[in-house]
Amino acid sequence: MTRRRRGGRGRAPRRNAEEEWSGKNADEDWPNLVDMVLSWSLEDIMDEDVFKNKVKRIPFKFNNIESYLGSYTSPLLEELRAEMLSSLESISTLSFVKVSWIEQKKYSEAYDIAFEADSLNTESRNKPESNRRSVGDIIILSDVKPENISDIAQNVRSYCIAFITDGGDEDDDSPPAMYVIKASGQIEVADEISQDGKRRPLFAAHLLNIVTYIRIWRCLDYTTLRRNQNLI
Repeated sequence: MTRRRRGGRGRAPRRNAEEEWSGKNADEDWPNLVDMVLSWSLEDIMDEDVFKNKVKRIPFKFNNIESYLGSYTSPLLEELRAEMLSSLESISTLSFVKVSWIEQKKYSEAYDIAFEADSLNTESRNKPESNRRSVGDIIILSDVKPENISDIAQNVRSYCIAFITDGGDEDDDSPPAMYVIKASGQIEVADEISQDGKRRPLFAAHLLNIVTYIRIWRCLDYTTLRRNQNLI
């Protein structure tokens, strides 16, 4: 696959998951959970100790509401990491669908993406729940259908993690199989011609939906909570 670049944007060095969270302090904006998840490397997701120094026993009493909220942040991140790892470990059972079209939005890091309707229909008859995509889904994009997580680990170039931000709504003007995604990096778009003259395919599979995690994460933001007491 070939990288499709627009505007020659550079990319800052990636920090690991613990650095991403521990580097925040009270004077900085509350971190966006989606951005944090997309910053995780495969090594972060596979590392069961990545939040080891952050996850503490939750006490029975707290000095203030801020310390109470803070005690749940790292456990939530660890739970999310573990669920992502569980999905990746069972990757051979996931329903991969073929990407029919993908293009980066102009002046944006987001991508428009569409899946082959025939592929969606075929897979949905076999695994309707696992194949149904919606806003809030974390998906994996790959130019191969990996048999296990080691296939991804050995060929990092072949995959990308993405978050579905919009689309797939039968009530809007876009086709049900059309979505907007935010990716963990510049997507190596499936437009490279292989040696046999055929266009290299790109596949997608659903890992998990993180809408509930996002809602909980927002409620753990002390600044937001002070502005909106109804969240308590």
